[in-house]
Amino acid sequence: MSDDLVTPTAARGATSKRGWWRDPTWPSHLYQRGRSANFYARVRVPPVVSPLLGSHLEKTLETSRLAEARRRLPIIMADLRKRIEGARSDLGADAARPMTADERARWWQAHMNERGINLRFDLPTDVAEGIAADVEDLRGRVVGEEEYPDGSVEPIYENDAEALRFADIVYGRALPIGRELDRFLAEKDYPARTADKFRRAVRRLEDYLRDERKPDDAARLARETAGRFVDGLSAAGLKTPTVNDHVSKLNTYWVWLGHRMGLKSNPWTGQTRTAKRGEATATKRPFSDDEMQALLTGNTSRTLHDLMRIGALSGMRIEEIARQTVGTARGGLFRVREGKTKASTRDIPVHSSLVPIVARRSLGKADGDLLFHELKAPPSAMKERSNRASNAFTRYRRRVGVDEVLLDGQRQSNVDFHSFRRWAATKAEEAGFLGQTISLVLGHTEGRQGMTLGRYSQPEMLEEKRRLIEAIRLPSGVPQDSPEGPLMGDMRKRKRGVS
Repeated sequence: MSDDLVTPTAARGATSKRGWWRDPTWPSHLYQRGRSANFYARVRVPPVVSPLLGSHLEKTLETSRLAEARRRLPIIMADLRKRIEGARSDLGADAARPMTADERARWWQAHMNERGINLRFDLPTDVAEGIAADVEDLRGRVVGEEEYPDGSVEPIYENDAEALRFADIVYGRALPIGRELDRFLAEKDYPARTADKFRRAVRRLEDYLRDERKPDDAARLARETAGRFVDGLSAAGLKTPTVNDHVSKLNTYWVWLGHRMGLKSNPWTGQTRTAKRGEATATKRPFSDDEMQALLTGNTSRTLHDLMRIGALSGMRIEEIARQTVGTARGGLFRVREGKTKASTRDIPVHSSLVPIVARRSLGKADGDLLFHELKAPPSAMKERSNRASNAFTRYRRRVGVDEVLLDGQRQSNVDFHSFRRWAATKAEEAGFLGQTISLVLGHTEGRQGMTLGRYSQPEMLEEKRRLIEAIRLPSGVPQDSPEGPLMGDMRKRKRGVS
């Protein structure tokens, strides 16, 4: 038998009827299949196009002679790669972007989960070879050599750290910090603004670890590294309350990782900072009556005028107002069914001055339609429906001269849309209502501690809340209903010259 003619039994003994195999001395992508004597070209399909092509492409070389198979292989491989690039084009720009180490690792983990592959046992040949191929691909080009005392030489690759990270994630030796964040946020079901704060804290930590060339591994994050990260936030100019909010968010996430992923330690305990003497931070306060007059009589969209009046006469947060539908505002009540805290869920009587606004915004709409239909859902899931209105209010507030920054370096004003809520609480206190009742209306957790709600029936409690709401009055000279004018979206169209 010629040495050029290779059969599975001659090369390595009996094989399965379907199993792919190759001799290590053969060129990459050259295989034989089962007991077939013919050679094949075989290439793993990138995960991003595997929905179109499957996990691998194979094509027979129509020869059982090794020398001829070597000659034909480049031609057939060029054809297979052309098919892969065509699939990339069909999928668009996203498919053309190379996958990161984390994305590849997640794909392999999902692939092994689908096939029920347990890492504690031997991996199937195609999986082991595919992972090894990705390691080689991620390593990149050789940039040097390292010689060992025994005289052996090992190549140094351009991206060895990236390839090692990929392997660590695939084999469960590392837990990237942001990998479980979406699952955590979905389980907790935080409001969009709170979820955004978690994402921002994790993103800043990931950036810090990358810049400092430290491993992005939640299981190996040292307390010293966490402490230096927190110090760096302060050094970068973040105020102490913001720094401590980042620490709080990371601590909460790490506690969850401990419960769900088995992390043994939490490096964020005890990492909060004390504000420095004289540090410039905002001291939030209610609007004064003069500021209320300026805001509620100024020239702006009817959207903002409606939002400001509802905020002042209900004590609702701006996002709570933006989420009100015709159905949740029906029957003389605003019904808040989700919010910043559990205490946010509540019913608020509609102030008599707001009845015309609610009626106008409900006209011709179904129960599921939003009162503020012009506040479109933002493209980013991390932003709230009220985001654009909140930004527009800030610009308007500054334009009419309602602002307060008292300290050098203070980044936030002491007044914002939330100051309508503070103003409502102040007016309720001045009218003689107890803090516990105010907390029920505003949805505050504070002030509810030790409350005995059993003293009141539900109708009596609702009547008490209605008396509180009606005790709040807009300043003298302020129109109760919003002035005529365009809505926010209509104003933007006018500026663009669209009728």
